[in-house]
Amino acid sequence: RDGRIEHVNPAFSASLGYAPEEVVGNKPSLLKSGFHDSVFYETMWTTLLKDQVWRGEIINRHKDGSSITLWMSIYPVPGRDGHPERFVAISSDITARKRLEEEVALGNAELEAIFDNAGGGIALLDLWGRFIKVNDFWLSMLGYSREETASLNHADISHDDDIAENRQLFVALASGELSHYESDRRFVRN
Repeated sequence: RDGRIEHVNPAFSASLGYAPEEVVGNKPSLLKSGFHDSVFYETMWTTLLKDQVWRGEIINRHKDGSSITLWMSIYPVPGRDGHPERFVAISSDITARKRLEEEVALGNAELEAIFDNAGGGIALLDLWGRFIKVNDFWLSMLGYSREETASLNHADISHDDDIAENRQLFVALASGELSHYESDRRFVRN
């Protein structure tokens, strides 16, 4: 209850790099990364002292100084008086997953920037030829608004002579017969 670590298991030592004798008797603040503000910890302790389980992501400091992201559940253990006497923290290292999520988000942001700022018209369509997304260049080139594009199909803006061939191309792409194609196309401006 006084916030001192009484026991750690081998998984704790493996994930945070501390031997049991380095942490037992210390306060969990030994592991603070500096990422969370005081409100984060106040909320955690308020929850626990109300005899409620606290769950969430927490960024702790590894012994080597690096940060480690954990998904943690802390369970209050009531004493004889019914009030929390001890707390058991169970955590899973989600550092790799969080880094991957950040890389994916960064990659998506870069792709969005390329899509939005390309020097040509780009349209993303579903397998039925409906527009999912178009860039500003495409809109200015064909004279449609985003709202209009949302209700258009590729056939709606294709030159009449190209519609049959476009259908065949969509079928070939959808079936996997073609992985991609490149060609010149005629479109009908708004």
